[in-house]
Order: sequence, then C-alpha cells, then structure tokens
Amino acid sequence: MDSMDTFADVARIFSGLFLVIQVFVLILWAYETNEDIRNRIDGEGDYEADPNLKICMVFWMFAFIVGSWVLIGFFFPWYAPGDEDCGLNVFLIVLTIIWTLVNTVLSIMDFNEGNLFCASVVQFYATYVLYTALASDKTECNTKADEEGQKGTSA
Repeated sequence: MDSMDTFADVARIFSGLFLVIQVFVLILWAYETNEDIRNRIDGEGDYEADPNLKICMVFWMFAFIVGSWVLIGFFFPWYAPGDEDCGLNVFLIVLTIIWTLVNTVLSIMDFNEGNLFCASVVQFYATYVLYTALASDKTECNTKADEEGQKGTSA
C-alpha cells in the first residue's frame, strides 16, 4: 500500500467527520435563528413585537421542505433511470427520504426542543449532500454526466 492509498483512507475518515461537524454547525445556526426570530415575533428581549415575521418563517420552512421534495423527485429520473442497474442510487435517495421524514417528525414532537425550521434546513442540506453524491457518480446511472464523465450541472 503506497502513501496515496493511505492518504485516501485518512481523507475518507476525516471527510465523514467534516460532514458531521457541518451538520452540527448548521443545526446550531438554524436553532439560534429560529429562537431569535421567535423572540422578534413575540417582542421579547430588545425587540419590538413583529408578528409579520411568522410569514417569513412559514415561507422559508415551506421553501426548504418543498424544494427538497421537488429535487428528490428529479433525482429518480436523473440518477436512477429505470433501464439501468442503479440500486445504490435508489437506496441513497430512499434513505434520504426516510431520514428526512423521521427527522421532521421527531423535531415537531413535544418531547424534545426541536423545531420545524431547523428540520427544514437540515432536510434541504441532506438533499444537497445527496445531490453532490449522486452527481459525482461516474456510471451510466448518472444521466446528467456529459461525455467525459463530468458533472453536467453544478451548484
């Protein structure tokens, strides 16, 4: 085993840790943003009450959740066409659907401190990570790849 193989193995481990850290930072940001906006809606702290911010919260939650579902709907024909053997891609798409549903349901239940804004942000991020994983697929399952096997779309 040469040094590049060792580097690749170490990089895989640290990239997974990096993704976990990103998720924690994103959850912390979404949770604090939700609290701050709710304080502004209720007029707590240094803020005057602004109930119109509820519309902003609902808009962004709706945009993140619906945007995520629309993208996932496109992922099936783009990265798991029916005429190819794309079991891993289908598994990753379905796993993302299940994980985001469980995350959303758990976040709105009363037994924890979760909120729907945080869940919608995490759901959209999970959809983005799924997109990056599927777009980097170099097999025939990736219908968005051009002739050289590069990504046909970029974010």
